[in-house]
Amino acid sequence: MLTRQITDDDNFLSLSSAQQALFLHLTMISDDDGFTNKTSLCMFKAHATQEDMNELINKRYIIRFPSGVVCIKHWFMANAIRKDRYTPTLHQDERSQLYLHKNNVYSFTPEDEEDEEDEEEKPQNKPLKITFK
Repeated sequence: MLTRQITDDDNFLSLSSAQQALFLHLTMISDDDGFTNKTSLCMFKAHATQEDMNELINKRYIIRFPSGVVCIKHWFMANAIRKDRYTPTLHQDERSQLYLHKNNVYSFTPEDEEDEEDEEEKPQNKPLKITFK
């Protein structure tokens, strides 16, 4: 699912049509935790380039891992999955590097360090705790 909290935001609307389409395709194909390794397919469907993908990363809409897996940063703002329907991601190594904050946004840094935006985000090999509603 998508949330208008993201798609109606001025920052999102400032993205090119290809970048917006790429984000939507990545969101549609992501697993129950917001992860996917099908970036080439999404880029093909959206008629997007690697520059478009890099812009989504630079604007912090997605998080890319060295393995090629990407994560939708705001996934849990729009997605609540019942326990009996939830399937954990196959990308557990990448998932274990992220924190899920109270505002349902993924980050490499713990919540108390999130305010320091000037620092580069670094992986913290700590398990991600996800609670279900």
